[in-house]
Amino acid sequence: MGDKIKDEKTYERLTSIEERHKSNTCRIDHLEKEIKNINGIVVSIKEIALEIKYMRKDMVDVIARLKELENIPRNRWNHMIKIILTVIITTLTTLILIKLGFK
Repeated sequence: MGDKIKDEKTYERLTSIEERHKSNTCRIDHLEKEIKNINGIVVSIKEIALEIKYMRKDMVDVIARLKELENIPRNRWNHMIKIILTVIITTLTTLILIKLGFK
């Protein structure tokens, strides 16, 4: 009789352990799928971060080129002002020298 009770308790414990094992196996399988999904997301985020890094570099280049283009009219204007001032000063100096008798 005592062996039968021990066998029943052992059977119950073994059944309980097997049920827990099945439950744990199911949870582990689910977690493995979740980890694979998370790893996929992490890879995607890394790729996005890398693309953003390259886009920032491209933006810096575009901004530099845009500033150069914006400076072209300003440089032309400054050059034109220099030419006008040079002509005015040369004309005035020539007139003054002519008035003073230099030819």
